[in-house]
Amino acid sequence: MRQQSQRWNQTAATGALAGAATGAAAAAAFGRGNTGQNALIGAGIGALVGLAAGMAVAERNLAFENREASASQRIQSAQQVANNLNNAAASSEAVAKQNQQRLAQLDRQYRAGQITAAQYRSETETMRQDAELMRKTAGEARDARQRLVASSRQVPQLMNEEAKIDQAQRRLESAADDLESALRRVPTA
Repeated sequence: MRQQSQRWNQTAATGALAGAATGAAAAAAFGRGNTGQNALIGAGIGALVGLAAGMAVAERNLAFENREASASQRIQSAQQVANNLNNAAASSEAVAKQNQQRLAQLDRQYRAGQITAAQYRSETETMRQDAELMRKTAGEARDARQRLVASSRQVPQLMNEEAKIDQAQRRLESAADDLESALRRVPTA
């Protein structure tokens, strides 16, 4: 049981670390302006992408192992999934907030004539990708919740985690909504 949880955490953490490193390097290398700030934002975005990828792999592995797992192991696994999804939601909220701050800065620069509409749009492309990733992770939370509900027929105690997974899904959707709403201000021409 402990080993399964450790493998899940290691798989998800490996994805998050790899994503953070890649995102920081890419943002520092290709971003404009403050390299440190770009690296920090890139690390956050990369960690979120990597965590989502790591969670997907871990979920697949977990599904296979759960066929043979006892009820207590399945409950602990559900708790871990709920915790990881809520951590992903917290990361998404932080990334959305950072992006909104950057959008406000870009908006001021655009209104002052310091950047063009094309530059403004270019600077926001990764933000749109962030919003898409948040939506995808919210979908994964919805799927995890549905699997949990289906499994609860055999292990009713699993429903104790349903509210936590539902909360994570709502937080992810809200972060995506907030970011998408802010992105609507970006000039189209």
